[in-house]
Amino acid sequence: SIEEPHSSNLLSDSAVESIIYLQLKLGPVLGCKYFGRHLLRMLALCYVDDEQLQLLSSDKNPFKTIRPVRGDLNAKKIIDCLLSLIQNYGEQIILLVYFPHLTETIRIANHRLTIRSESALLSCIVLLKCILPYMSDSTLMAQLTDPIKNRTIHSSLTLLSSSSVHFPSFERARSICAYRVLDILFLLSLRLGYESTRLYMNDSIRAFFACFQSTHEPLDDTHPRTNSIINSSINRPNSPTSLSSHNTNASSMDGDEYCRITIDSITNSYKIDSPAKPRSQSNKQARSTSHSLLTAPYVEDDSSSSSTTTNIHTRESIQQEIDATFTCELACTAFVQFCRLCGDQHMNSLVTRNDTIYAWKADLTSNPDG
Repeated sequence: SIEEPHSSNLLSDSAVESIIYLQLKLGPVLGCKYFGRHLLRMLALCYVDDEQLQLLSSDKNPFKTIRPVRGDLNAKKIIDCLLSLIQNYGEQIILLVYFPHLTETIRIANHRLTIRSESALLSCIVLLKCILPYMSDSTLMAQLTDPIKNRTIHSSLTLLSSSSVHFPSFERARSICAYRVLDILFLLSLRLGYESTRLYMNDSIRAFFACFQSTHEPLDDTHPRTNSIINSSINRPNSPTSLSSHNTNASSMDGDEYCRITIDSITNSYKIDSPAKPRSQSNKQARSTSHSLLTAPYVEDDSSSSSTTTNIHTRESIQQEIDATFTCELACTAFVQFCRLCGDQHMNSLVTRNDTIYAWKADLTSNPDG
């Protein structure tokens, strides 16, 4: 049993050396074609199992992250192969190969989250943290807003804090992704420096702490949501209610008369005809009403109550995932580190109207041992 891990390590090490050698021989185009895309797919497989999401001790931390997991040990060698392409052929590999893969994978995860897209999301966040040190200052500033922040960090935070998205690995994968996003924010702040962080990272810091506002929210919002739907249908111009009211107003105006006004093209003078009544639209309205899908009668279905119960149960489980992800520990860890990176007063001005975080801070200050 002791020789099996040793032999597997020798096999994987020799495979990494062979891949790096072949990438150098094939060149940038063929190396990315035959190795880059397949390595990106293999990277997602390192986080696809619950066993790969088990936490590791602090001494086994290949990516120097806050929450190392077992999948990092397998992903480290794939990351080394991907980074060798950047070392050999420059940062254009990041712009032309890695960034399109990151944005497309996160877009797919936001569209539909499965076990495969969940592991791919985590692998993309890990890859982004690893490739940031290989970008020059000018390239980093050019790509900071888009795609790094808008299509990667902010899209990931939107997915992590969404109360309508269920993670297949529950709060474990959601929590690990949240800590990895925090790693990226810390790395960007360290790279930018004190003053540049106060200028360019405000929106990302606000977006991260805004995720904590969705914790511990009441789920009994059936009636307000129903009222909002009803109000929106009334104000919507194509809704059945607005159409019926429009038809009623039209029928009430049938008795009114109007005058036809024309302009003579030669003398440019106005000509007013005798008053006339508009033609009745009752036949057309009756025909459109009888064949309209908007005015179809509502049929009571027994499955509606069961589906509502299922949705409430699903929302409760998702809310539990969010509460278990955006915890007091994560909030205080992020807040304290950002205070060191951009100042206490600046953080107090950014994180406003968030009573949950300030309550957690007060509890930790009053009970430091707890």
